[in-house]
Amino acid sequence: MEQGKQGKGSGSEVSPHTPPPSNQIIHVTVSKPITGMRTMDTVWVSGVMHAGKIDTEMGQAGYQLKAEVVVSYK
Repeated sequence: MEQGKQGKGSGSEVSPHTPPPSNQIIHVTVSKPITGMRTMDTVWVSGVMHAGKIDTEMGQAGYQLKAEVVVSYK
């Protein structure tokens, strides 16, 4: 939020760098390494998803997805 644009009495600001809660994060695993993509690239992923928390080096995820197909999102 820009300075001076915050409404009176709100008392809090949301940081654009705050990670989403774990129930909004999906941990995707692949059977073999993917080339030509970086960690934060936007992709379409197809596979089987399960609910279940997992702690990773990038944070906690609330879902796990075993990727069968991963393609760049354009």
